Amino acid sequence: MNGRPSAYMKAHRGFRQGDPISPLLFVLIMEQLHRWLNKLKDKPNFKYHPKCVKLHITNICFADDLISFARGDENSVQIMMQELHNFSDATGLKANRANYKVYCGGMHTSEIHKILQITGCSAGTLPFKYLGVPLSSRKLNIHQCHPLVDRILEKTLDLETFELCGQISTYSKCSVFYHFLLDACILDTEESD
Repeated sequence: MNGRPSAYMKAHRGFRQGDPISPLLFVLIMEQLHRWLNKLKDKPNFKYHPKCVKLHITNICFADDLISFARGDENSVQIMMQELHNFSDATGLKANRANYKVYCGGMHTSEIHKILQITGCSAGTLPFKYLGVPLSSRKLNIHQCHPLVDRILEKTLDLETFELCGQISTYSKCSVFYHFLLDACILDTEESD
């Protein structure tokens, strides 16, 4: 208080569920977690996930979902878990461990077991879906693209029917988009052969 650290103050009242200010406060708290995780780059033993180095990505947060990224070594995972514990202690927010999953790719089973012990989480399998989009350690293949493209087409066609007066119809636009995605998936498949 007044520019100095003070003793712990226990809150006696909170917000009721459904209070209009509750989502705003949650977003502010999650922003702080995002900032704490971004400071991991300053720790000498922390290493980024290899695919996240260029963009310096340590986490992705959407609503109350969090995906955090680190290299699959013991030091990086321990540092990240310590930051999550510090955040939990500071805010009083506790994550549901039953919902935690660790996804590892290109690692030996002994390394995976060590990381599972450090985190206390169960192992997930790749690919998995996040917000309806399949996530994988490799490029998506054509079979993984189909459900996503179909959902996009379904949503787009629900919003708008055929346009008249000689303009390109939504169906045609979606058809072009659909074929573009399929061509991209096919090219990826052919390149990997």
